[in-house]
Formats: sequence, structure tokens, C-alpha cells
Amino acid sequence: MIRSALVIALLLTGCAHKPEAAKPPAATFKFEPAAGGALIVLYRNTAGFMGGGAGLNATLTIDNKALGDLVQDRYSMVGVAPGEHMVNVMGVSGVSNVLVNIAAGEVKYIQVQTYPSLMGSLTEAGEAMKHLDNEGEPLTLGFKYSFQAAPAAKDPGTTNL
Repeated sequence: MIRSALVIALLLTGCAHKPEAAKPPAATFKFEPAAGGALIVLYRNTAGFMGGGAGLNATLTIDNKALGDLVQDRYSMVGVAPGEHMVNVMGVSGVSNVLVNIAAGEVKYIQVQTYPSLMGSLTEAGEAMKHLDNEGEPLTLGFKYSFQAAPAAKDPGTTNL
């Protein structure tokens, strides 16, 4: 009887605690295009069932210009001129094309997935921020490109195409 009362008391006190406050994002992502330009943010943060596709590269091109591979838990920023741009995600399972219409000062987000099939899809800003934060573990910058202006000399992660 005493043992039962003790178990019930422990269960009740365990249920009486305050819920944890939502954890603030580990990083604040600020995506701002260059003056007069636009910005496309590509990100990849989920591998799928049993890590499916985590080891597969997703090679990116924009307007037939090669950008490089976007690996697991990475994001990339590509500065572009306003207008229409074709983003291609290529991998062992094929090619996914995403047509992006973007205005000056605008930021568009594309989520890249390799499992169960290769896919790139436009994502709303709020949803993209959740994925970029990755439940308190922010994604890492993979690469940064600009199709508009020469990169700053001190930024080796930036490439001008």
C-alpha cells in the first residue's frame, strides 16, 4: 500500500512541473540581398528514413551555371539579378527543376531533398527558418555565390560567377 502511494505521489509531482519554454533559435539567419539584387537560399537538412540519401550529393546549377554540391545539414546563398531563374538539382536519381521568379529585394527559399526521390521545392520563409534552425542545431553555410558583384576580398567562401 505504501509503495502504491509513493508511486502515485511521484507520478503526480512529475506531471505538475511547468512546461519548458520554447527554445529560442540557436542562430539568427539574416538573408539580405545586395542593393538592387535578389537572393535564393537553398537548404538541405533531412535525409529521410534511415539516413536515406544523406551520402548522396545534390549538385546545383542556376541558369546553367554550376554552383557545386549541397550536402546534408547545409545551406547556400546565391545572389541573383531580379527576374526568372532556372534552378536545377542533379543527383544519381535524376534532375529536379525549379523555376524561380524573383523581384529586387526579395528572398526565395528552396528545400533540396534526395530521398525518396531527388526534389527541389520552393518553401515559405517561416517554414524555411524552422528547417534552417533544425531544432536548435543551425545548418552550416555550404557556399555563397553572387552573379552580380565581385565578392569581398576577405570572404573566401564567396565565389563570383
